[in-house]
Amino acid sequence: MNAWKETTLLCNRQAYFNTKLWKKRRKEFTISKKFTCKECGFVSKNRIGLHVHHTKYEKDMGKDKPENCVLLCLPCHLKLHKGRLNFKNGLKSK
Repeated sequence: MNAWKETTLLCNRQAYFNTKLWKKRRKEFTISKKFTCKECGFVSKNRIGLHVHHTKYEKDMGKDKPENCVLLCLPCHLKLHKGRLNFKNGLKSK
């Protein structure tokens, strides 16, 4: 994928994350996962500190379906993006 198209997708994704539709889906997903981080088990009382991470982004044919998302606390989400967590056999710290 060329850099221009990837930048456009990133901008569109960021705009999408500000929509009412995404906020509704994020809330429903977070509630369905009982406000609990899949990796470390952290439980939030009010969703603060929790992130819905897409295992596949739209550019890779990912969708906003529960099977394509995982709920992570901020520290685990950062670990994932730094390459210290992976999805091959579910989330596992490296």
